[in-house]
Amino acid sequence: EEVRVSVENNGYDLRIIVRDHGPGIPDHFKLHLFEKFAQADATDSRQKGGTGLGLSIVKEIVGRLGGRVGFQDAPGGGAIFYIDLPVWDDTVGGTIELVTRGTPPRILLCERDAVVRKAVRTRLSSAGLTVDFAHTIEAAIARCSTSRYAAVVIGVPLGNGDGCDAVAKIRELPHHGSTLILVASEASEGTSAAKPRDSYILQWVKQPLDVESLVSGLVAALPARLRPRPRILHVDDDRDVLAIVAHELNAIADVVSADSVEMARQMLATGRIDLVIVDTELVMESGMDLLPDIRDSSGKIIPVVVFSNASPQLPGDSERHPSWSKAMSPLDFLKSAVLDRLGLSPALPEKEVA
Repeated sequence: EEVRVSVENNGYDLRIIVRDHGPGIPDHFKLHLFEKFAQADATDSRQKGGTGLGLSIVKEIVGRLGGRVGFQDAPGGGAIFYIDLPVWDDTVGGTIELVTRGTPPRILLCERDAVVRKAVRTRLSSAGLTVDFAHTIEAAIARCSTSRYAAVVIGVPLGNGDGCDAVAKIRELPHHGSTLILVASEASEGTSAAKPRDSYILQWVKQPLDVESLVSGLVAALPARLRPRPRILHVDDDRDVLAIVAHELNAIADVVSADSVEMARQMLATGRIDLVIVDTELVMESGMDLLPDIRDSSGKIIPVVVFSNASPQLPGDSERHPSWSKAMSPLDFLKSAVLDRLGLSPALPEKEVA
């Protein structure tokens, strides 16, 4: 019979509605409706063809556009399907800010007020940042799932029940585990009435958003977070030790391994190195021979951590070359020394430094 398509606009979302007068959706199949290859009648004798992929594809596309899809039983029989999509707002340009040169840090702003969005984008652009927009929490989650942002600012009301859960979904994405997330809240809601999942939110800001305060805070907070991931050179002729140390330090830095002094010199000459871990006792040579060459392209000394069974007399200032015993010190001591030398943690107690 008749299939009716209609559109509703509630100001922030557009709802596209498709209503049919067919047999409806069996109760046992409703939970599986959007799954791949799902069909209410999967028998060989079914009258309707198809692969069972249509609705799963619809859901995937709509989700990537920051929307949602759903259904309900239609009065008198049949089914009603609907798609909710955020309203396009072209008063301040597109939701994705296009750049023609370089790759400036990108900020996601989830805010409904067009005046605030335009003001934030204008101010942050002058500070060398780009700004993407999301009109709803769902759209923000969808954008974060496909893009890496230096910071996420949520200015829309989070509601009473699942606001922090929505922020948690962003935080649980692999590339947003430590992203700066700022959430607007009336008065001091974020600090005086802590919610169970407040740990996912790094900073609360006042609502409505104060553009100048927000911009100043972002510009001040981002430089330290945007510095490049540390790059460590590990020199050791024991392949097992190289593999273990690389695995242990992978969470905090990129580790490149060298099993000889010659290879280490090549890596120092051809790429950025922020710290060197060296074993002074190699089978065919001494790691001590490398120490005078551990400098960057401008001649500045690169920090060194000596990770060795030997306890050699090191030249120069001993504070520059803390020594760690592979036999006596666990890997977490090495990790602490690396964090200390990279300036990512407080200095170690003196008793832990050999």
